[in-house]
Parts: sequence; C-alpha cells; structure tokens
Amino acid sequence: MIDTLKSVVHLQNELGDDLFKVLISSDNTKAVLLFAQGLLHKGLPDEMTIGNRRYEILSPLQTREITISGYTLLIRAKELNANLGQGEGEYILQHQDEIPASLHEILFIFPNWPDPDKSESAHYVTQSKDRWTNYSCQLNYNKWGKNVKLLRRKTDN
Repeated sequence: MIDTLKSVVHLQNELGDDLFKVLISSDNTKAVLLFAQGLLHKGLPDEMTIGNRRYEILSPLQTREITISGYTLLIRAKELNANLGQGEGEYILQHQDEIPASLHEILFIFPNWPDPDKSESAHYVTQSKDRWTNYSCQLNYNKWGKNVKLLRRKTDN
C-alpha cells in the first residue's frame, strides 16, 4: 500500500497539479482506462512464427471498446478471417516454446474449435504458470477484453 501511495505522489509531482487533477477526475475514467490499456499492450507483436507457420495477431475489439460479448467475438473472427480451429490450436500448443514471451498475458481464442459438451463454446489457449494450456468456455457467459487475441494464418503468395 505504501509503494502505491509513493507511486501516486511521484506521478503527481511529475505531472504537476493541473494535469494530475485531469488524470484523476471521474469524468475522465474511461479515457484514462483506454490510455493505460494501450500502454500495457503497446509492445505486443502483430505477428508471430510458430514452427513453419506465420500468424497475424489481431484484436477483436474496435476503437474505444473495452469488452465485447462472445457473440460479437465470433462475428469479428469471421469478418477478420481469423476463425481458426482445433488443428491450429493443437499445433500452437505443440510448438508453445516458440510463442514470444511478450505474449504471456494474452489469451488466444480459437472460435472454430467448439467444445462438444458445451453449447456456443470455443477453446482458448493461455499461459498458466509456465506452460500454455488449452481451455474451453461458453462464449455467451463471458465478456472479452484487451487481452483476447485472434490469430489469422498468413500464407506466402
């Protein structure tokens, strides 16, 4: 708690009183949140090579969106041609040591890999402890945010 207070005081000193008041104003909460999320994910790559396959890393969120529903996620995946399934998900898990370390907080959704035991579901791959692991979830019960990414396989033309 004391470290947090020291950080707040440091920020106030660096920004000055006027900018600090703007930053902490409840009128600006959404703008500050979007800005901070942008900083958090600023250094993420926009593509990766796993094994002999290249993937584009895409966000299903549009400008100013903080979260989207599972239904919207599926629609966006189809629109972006990022509707990968079980084969790609398992391939990435087999080559997980090649996933860049900067993506360790990312959750990759595979919209075309449903769970046969759950309606309206999809699998996702995320890092758990020191390994990437596959999970399934019902899309309609979740909101999906900035840490959710879609993959689109790149082909050489």
